[in-house]
Amino acid sequence: MIKAYRKRFVLLNLGITGLILLLTFVLIGIETYHNNYKELKSVMELVLKPWNSSENGSDELIFKDHGFFRNQTEESDSSNNTPDGDSADAKDFSGNKRADKNEEPVQRFKDDNITTIFYNEKSDNYTIISEDIAYEGDTGEIVRKIVGQAEDFGILSDMNVYYFKEKHGDNYKIAVTDVSYINNRLLTTYILLAAAFIILLGILFLISVRLSKIAAKPMEDAIEMERQFVADISHDLKTPITVILANTSILKEDPESTVAEQMQWIESSDSAGKEMMNMVNEMLTLSSLDKEDKKLILTETDLSGIAEKCVMQLESVAYEREIRLEEEIEENVRISATEDYVKRICTSLIENAIKYEADKGCVTVRVTASKKRSVLTVHNSSSYIEPEDLPHIFDRFYRGDKTRNVRKGHGLGLPIIKGMAEQLSAGITAESSRENGTSFHVSFENYK
Repeated sequence: MIKAYRKRFVLLNLGITGLILLLTFVLIGIETYHNNYKELKSVMELVLKPWNSSENGSDELIFKDHGFFRNQTEESDSSNNTPDGDSADAKDFSGNKRADKNEEPVQRFKDDNITTIFYNEKSDNYTIISEDIAYEGDTGEIVRKIVGQAEDFGILSDMNVYYFKEKHGDNYKIAVTDVSYINNRLLTTYILLAAAFIILLGILFLISVRLSKIAAKPMEDAIEMERQFVADISHDLKTPITVILANTSILKEDPESTVAEQMQWIESSDSAGKEMMNMVNEMLTLSSLDKEDKKLILTETDLSGIAEKCVMQLESVAYEREIRLEEEIEENVRISATEDYVKRICTSLIENAIKYEADKGCVTVRVTASKKRSVLTVHNSSSYIEPEDLPHIFDRFYRGDKTRNVRKGHGLGLPIIKGMAEQLSAGITAESSRENGTSFHVSFENYK
């Protein structure tokens, strides 16, 4: 069962966190695409910057950068071309005079992966300005389709190109690049994101496995304690049941005998029945303390008076084993609690201390008060709880091996005391050493 729980925990944790990571990386991928898309537009605008207005204010534009010039035309003769080495009076495809070669050239942003094209709508002529063509397909068809687009910047999906265009009269200057301009960058980004996702998922898997062990540990401990409890309680119940059955068998063998003659067997059965009833009552008490909707009404309670009464009631029990039952109780200590619970806590702790104290030993009951809290302490001088048992003494169904062998118990007394203390918002702790014995401390809130 624990393995199945851990497996579900790992799968659930991996699934939820993996889905969040996946959505995060998808959003990063989408944002990266949009950023690259915007960046491409900015680069194309920079490439087209040398397209400036002519001095006469007309819509004809002059391209001043003549460091390199490659021309192609459709439906035009060679006189429309403007090759390198022309005179200063040479004109560009639009008929405008080219800048003198002695003039300082305008600084031009260049990207070899973007092709710049001049296009005249009237003559249907185009001139490729860039040295390299950064796309595949028929230039004329691409240019005409770009001119026909409503947006100045976008993608021609059927021709696998991005474009940016500027219109000045009948003239266009167009920047074109293949879709791989962005796709290659995105591919690298997506590979990195996928690798990061796989690595993080692997790390998350290892963390989830580790966390599942931590998360399952309390459950494993609870199941182990419950299994031990079932074994112990079965053994404890078996003894009184065996006694009752044996006594009943003896009584049946001599039906003519009187009650007085069989009294020892009747008393033995009565004692065994009471022992079983005590176990059942303890289990019912624990169940009652577990109810979340159970709320106690705390009132002013005389801790000093209750402690004194408990000591008086148990003096005879201590006297039978020659145990000194001493008290160090401050007077008139008032706490916020319920009398029944405080009496049960005090009585149970004193009984427990007497039970585990050696004959002719000493048990001390103290009540001390401070400004905000008051403490009930029950100390026995000779009992000792092993260090490995001490953290678990308030665990339900737990009984240390040494404790179980020395005195009979069901492992439910201290958990009941702790449950009652928690209902009263009181804290309970224990300390033990071979030199000083064992002490239990219950800290109550003072009544205001």
